[in-house]
Amino acid sequence: MLEHRVNTPKQVEEIVSWLRYPPNGLRGYAQTSHQTNYKALPTEDFIAVMERETLLLIQIERKVALDHLDEILSISGVDVAVLGIMDLSVDLGIPGQINHPLMTESIERVISVSQRYGISSGMIAGDLEFVLDWGLKGIRFLSYATGERILLDAATQSVQQLRTAVKDSV
Repeated sequence: MLEHRVNTPKQVEEIVSWLRYPPNGLRGYAQTSHQTNYKALPTEDFIAVMERETLLLIQIERKVALDHLDEILSISGVDVAVLGIMDLSVDLGIPGQINHPLMTESIERVISVSQRYGISSGMIAGDLEFVLDWGLKGIRFLSYATGERILLDAATQSVQQLRTAVKDSV
């Protein structure tokens, strides 16, 4: 599960409780899930699979989250700390300046604190080269753009190729 705008340790505690079954949390029981290929399993087996196969990714998109990063990531149950690059740049007062030193410092901090707590770090960004570069620097969960953005880029490239073909044939 990817939870957006996680800013405080209290939020993380609540989210973790929603994902875990009693006695570790408050999650309600349902007999089937995609994690079990929708097979009905004995209750104890089902819960064991769900506990093992459920990942919690929290998105760091605000300065307040950076201010509480150690407290947030020290809570058991978080698997990946994901940076929302554009939202964070806006909140830091440097909208869209993803290579700004303040962004670099913030990303490096998330990598470092995540590693300290045995958590993977991640990012969602619309600039493929930026994402690939940070993948080489320690980010382990990489997400490039959205489905819409990828389709738009492909459509734009196709239209450009068609225009070139028509222009060259005249």
